[in-house]
Amino acid sequence: MQIQNLKRNITISAISLLLILAIVYILFNTIHTSGIESTNPAKKMVVLNENLVYKHSLYTPISANANADILGREYAHTDTKSQVFEIVGEKSSDFLCLIKDGEEKLYQSQKNQPLSLSIFKPTSIRIYDYDGSVSDRGTFVKDQKVIDQVLRELNTKNEVDSLPNSVQMIKQIQFSSSKYPGINILYQMEHDENGNCFITDSYSDTSWKINNELMEFIR
Repeated sequence: MQIQNLKRNITISAISLLLILAIVYILFNTIHTSGIESTNPAKKMVVLNENLVYKHSLYTPISANANADILGREYAHTDTKSQVFEIVGEKSSDFLCLIKDGEEKLYQSQKNQPLSLSIFKPTSIRIYDYDGSVSDRGTFVKDQKVIDQVLRELNTKNEVDSLPNSVQMIKQIQFSSSKYPGINILYQMEHDENGNCFITDSYSDTSWKINNELMEFIR
């Protein structure tokens, strides 16, 4: 009788050990698989006529003068083997960033209004050297009246066909918005020897002559 009880106990212990090992294996495999998915997203987006498609969601490219402030985690990869990242501060259902050949390209959901400066509603302008030096924090303009004045001047009436030949100073200006905290919109500012100030969208090759309100902030 004691031998039978001993055999029964050994059998039960063996079964328990096997169950514990099975549970440990399942947990380990789950954690390991989760790690792979976080670094190699299962989502696959299709590039279609320069747009990005994922299931029933369509993302269209934003003007090239918009860029992401900080990239988040990898969101997906495309059928053309490019990586797609989330943008810190923005919802992935609204904006994504495609990395192709080392260059960033922003996309927005088709359900949203096309992003423009009027939709963007800038709340600050950063003016800094054209070489983009990391150490150069530049000058920040946060006076909303000045910002709104600059936006009003970027209209068809103030467009110029070409910039003057004698440009004395070139700066980058970066528009930021509390409405879109993860995105910046970049333009270029020129100042000529006659004291005229211009803002240029180098991607659309459009320039506007504006007043000198931004020049007062340059150190």
